[in-house]
Amino acid sequence: MDLVQRLNIVACGVNKIEQVIVTLDYVYDMSAAALYLTSPSGSVSRILRRRHFSGYGIGPFTFRSVHFWGENPENTWMITIKDETRAKTGMYRVVRLYCL
Repeated sequence: MDLVQRLNIVACGVNKIEQVIVTLDYVYDMSAAALYLTSPSGSVSRILRRRHFSGYGIGPFTFRSVHFWGENPENTWMITIKDETRAKTGMYRVVRLYCL
């Protein structure tokens, strides 16, 4: 089961993105999960790949992406943890999402 959180960005003062910065409180088995960020226009960036070792990542962690360069940041963003082993082995919450 994937964990999905939606964030609505309104009037952030940026018309076109240069980079996105997301900070998460993150406790998850790194061998089970990949982390994806989806923009309002539907572009998807994998910002953390599944690791092939056992162990928990404990945040907060900050990730950056320039994948969304030139997009309008306003509307709903999605952060998704895809549990590729279906182990359901953790949790997270978004601390901050910045569009620069």
